[in-house]
Amino acid sequence: MNPMVNTNPKLKIIDQCFWCVFLVLVVGLSFVNTTPYSFQWLFVYALIFSHAGFYCLFRSFVEIKPIDIKKTKPIFILLFLILIWQVMQLVLPVPSHFPQLIFSNTQISWLAPFQTWSVTPERTQWSILTQFLMIVLFALTLTLLNNRRRLKQLLFVFLLVGVVHAFLAIGAKYTGQFLVDKKSLDGHFNAARGLFVNRNHLAAFTVLCFFSPLTIQLYRLAKKTSASLFKEVFFSVIYLGFLLLLFLVIVLSESRGALLSLGLCLCFCFFVRKKIFFFDIGNNYFLPIMYFCFFGFILFFGQEILERLSSLSLGERTLQWQITWQAIKHQWLAGYGAGSYELVFQGFRNYADLRLVIYDQAHNDYLHIFLEQGIIGLVLWLSFIVISISRAFKYCRNTNSLLLKTTLFSVIISVSAILIQSLVGYPLQIMAIRCYFFIIIAMIFAVPQIGMKTESKNNKNKQSNYV
Repeated sequence: MNPMVNTNPKLKIIDQCFWCVFLVLVVGLSFVNTTPYSFQWLFVYALIFSHAGFYCLFRSFVEIKPIDIKKTKPIFILLFLILIWQVMQLVLPVPSHFPQLIFSNTQISWLAPFQTWSVTPERTQWSILTQFLMIVLFALTLTLLNNRRRLKQLLFVFLLVGVVHAFLAIGAKYTGQFLVDKKSLDGHFNAARGLFVNRNHLAAFTVLCFFSPLTIQLYRLAKKTSASLFKEVFFSVIYLGFLLLLFLVIVLSESRGALLSLGLCLCFCFFVRKKIFFFDIGNNYFLPIMYFCFFGFILFFGQEILERLSSLSLGERTLQWQITWQAIKHQWLAGYGAGSYELVFQGFRNYADLRLVIYDQAHNDYLHIFLEQGIIGLVLWLSFIVISISRAFKYCRNTNSLLLKTTLFSVIISVSAILIQSLVGYPLQIMAIRCYFFIIIAMIFAVPQIGMKTESKNNKNKQSNYV
């Protein structure tokens, strides 16, 4: 922050209030699990946009040193290109062949009344609003997360949210209660799902929150302190318990994708931590104990998921992907418009051997984006992912701060696991998960700014000591 804010108590309090409101919004986002077209999300949009507007007004009146745009410029360009691409799908008068393909030469006025690029203009409007929300959340996280104390507070918020959802899911499972409308469930009634309609979404959300206790645990183990042995063991057991609690929820959700993706990323990152990340835990007993407990939880609580793992069947996904690919081939360049998957899939499914339910997701986030936004939208999204992950690797290798290194290391594990799970599911189409995903991605670019400020502060202290 600028010295003007640090020396003025009132400005400092206002700035801290903006940060506290942001944390409250982050907590609240996780409990809104309705569709993005609902009144609840409209209320969330209003709150977040208002918060961002007032904070921009505050920054315009107070001279605060801006963030280093050079490192975040490519990401903002990609985010706005995705937004512009969706707007083009909504406003460009490019007729789609979809109505003629489905209804021959019949004119269907209600399907695309203005002959826009998108076959579902109203849904595309909502998608544009959603994309703008992600940009605002990304920018808010990037600007407000400006010191180590706030980083620790945000880690605690993720831990708190993950633990609360874990207790709700476990409690509901073993008491036989449903925290969502039972009519909206499509099977797997004994699986833990908590406040999420789909059990896989609970698992994906838990995977995202998993990075928080992992960061805190690794930081405590790698940091050399003069604390008593009892205190170190006590806190290590506490945070290991949080890790096991979140892992138990993933097991009880019976989500093969979440379990395998998280396990794969954990094993790979810990295996290469010294060669690639230059990171040493400093404790040779933590990893064996953690993996031993994980396997024990799978054996004692995961009978259902073990049965599912014994079968490599993907169910209806294979047929659904085939139909989705048929639709993509007809309009692969530009797509059918953001939010159009449900209508387009219904038009192409014909008499396929599928359940008589509405398929509004492709069970593959990448195919979903490909169908709706074409190859251009998919390339933009993949570019956003590649740049974010590569920057996380780079910053994790180069930083000398133990807190920042453990944070980035854990973020890479959780984000990579979600991206792998997206191959067989659609976690990033769920608003609460998507919001948390963008906040965590923003942390990748905010953490180096914290490191630069910390290093400059340490250099000033060293100079003053010499004087």
